[in-house]
Amino acid sequence: MQDVRCQKSEVKILETLKSQHRPEEFQGFLTALDSLVKAYFRMAPEVLEGNPQRFTICKLLLHGDDIKKDSELIVQFLRAILRLHLTPDHPSKFSFGLHANQIDALRAFVVCIDRSDRDENLDLGGDGDGDGMKKLHEFLWTLMDGASVHAEENWANVIQRFIWFKALRRDGNFYESTDFTPDLAKLKYFVNSTCLIHALWYQRDSGVPQLQRVIKVHREVLALGRATTFNMLFEYQQYASSLAWNQQREPKVFLDPDFEWITVGQETLHLSRFRQGIQTLLGRVEERYLLLTQGRTMLDGLPNHVADDMTNSVRGHSFAKDRQFDPLRLNLFSHLVEIYHLAVVDREGRLAWDLPAVKDILRRTGEVWKPLYHLLYITTQVSTRAVQFLQHQTANAERHRNIFVQGQEVILLSGYSKTSQITDRDPCTPAFVHPKVGRWMVEFLAGGLRHAESLLACVAYGEKVQHEYNSFLVMDDGHRINPDEWYATFAQVNREHFQCAWGVRDFRQGAIAMAREFISPNHAFSLADDLLAESSDHSTHIDHIHYGAVHGAVPELTNNVIAKHRWLSEEWHTFCGLGPGEPQAPVRTR
Repeated sequence: MQDVRCQKSEVKILETLKSQHRPEEFQGFLTALDSLVKAYFRMAPEVLEGNPQRFTICKLLLHGDDIKKDSELIVQFLRAILRLHLTPDHPSKFSFGLHANQIDALRAFVVCIDRSDRDENLDLGGDGDGDGMKKLHEFLWTLMDGASVHAEENWANVIQRFIWFKALRRDGNFYESTDFTPDLAKLKYFVNSTCLIHALWYQRDSGVPQLQRVIKVHREVLALGRATTFNMLFEYQQYASSLAWNQQREPKVFLDPDFEWITVGQETLHLSRFRQGIQTLLGRVEERYLLLTQGRTMLDGLPNHVADDMTNSVRGHSFAKDRQFDPLRLNLFSHLVEIYHLAVVDREGRLAWDLPAVKDILRRTGEVWKPLYHLLYITTQVSTRAVQFLQHQTANAERHRNIFVQGQEVILLSGYSKTSQITDRDPCTPAFVHPKVGRWMVEFLAGGLRHAESLLACVAYGEKVQHEYNSFLVMDDGHRINPDEWYATFAQVNREHFQCAWGVRDFRQGAIAMAREFISPNHAFSLADDLLAESSDHSTHIDHIHYGAVHGAVPELTNNVIAKHRWLSEEWHTFCGLGPGEPQAPVRTR
């Protein structure tokens, strides 16, 4: 392998082995492989569903209860193996070093899948009765079973060679440990899922009791202290993680000496354009809403005296259920139905909906929300996690809501799903929405727009989608916005309004850097909390959990914690150009 790495022509050939397959490559063989592997990864949660011994099986084979379905890395792995296997006299000197039993299993799989009518007869379902699925599993099992290690030889393990192959870059160097660690985790998940399928599905007709099969698979492949492929991956991951956490990071953010622009990666954000773009987005929210409602608004600014009990866990409860909003709940819905002729009643009194028009209204309401989503994401918190933002709930459902109104303040609780080992940190972080943004958020949620969307979604898409509109904040055109959609839209909106196509990660880097440069530290809040805890002879964390808990308050968030997060939100709002005063001068020049 050293010879391969030293020759640029060989490295270039390996890049072609890593590349995506074409539909016509090997007469569609690799396309069928892709579908089969995806179906294989869907099997693991299916065979575990409803199993009475689920808890024990998860502990032994999964080391938890999470089953990953990401198959792209394994498709790339098998695609490279098959390209070398199916191409006579392949120009690459690289080899995965398959052993005799692995070659036999691979040939059996190729014979099974390589048929002229594979697209029609190849079993891709999760029930596993097809020969293709069985032969695929038999080959995958040879890559990780007890005989796959070959500890007496160097680089004799096929998965070990794939790690080398995957990590090699075009310039002949290897990628960094921060990229290496996620791939190792995916390979571990792959081994876990394959063990699960082997014990519960492949050996189901062996006559051996289920739990004995599980224990045998665990001892052969997953047990600690033995020379196994899984333990090799575990040790690699531990080492790579230690490198990732301890290595010196290269600077990713470059700041103008005059503090007029900031660069992350290849994109530069000018602060004046950033602040102007925020004002443009605010105007876009109002413009689209008034265009949709033909100039009608339901609320005059943020309401007073909203009775929002933060501890109310009744399913469906939200601040929008306050009595003062009851007269508004159906007004906007009736208004939209009337002005857009969404429904008619025939002579016999039967109601008929114009479904294309209903779906078009849901599309247009999504366009009303989109600039508000963007403003909430970039102005409410300095650093927002996209996955958590997309999970914000307006009403109690499977999980407690995290959008509240207190007085005339709109509060989002984030960070609730991030596990952390950092001591003296709150499990959820309050973020205060600026009144200019919160005014429209309350208008849409309590003024009837979201209620109208949920009713129209029930007409167009059914009760499940209606429930999502009633429960989740980030919705668009009849569905929840998924992370991939958000990443693409976020960069596009940044390019349009800020002339800087920062994605989610780049914006996170830039926002944290800007906050550090423009918001001066204030230790008064933390000092008060620490002193109160010290006087009671326990940690701040214990103080928040067990002492002085006030009914109706956010759990574990004291007045001091709320106040310091309010201060930070106001500082960030000022930096973003939302007022009340002029943006701060840089900390270094004060």
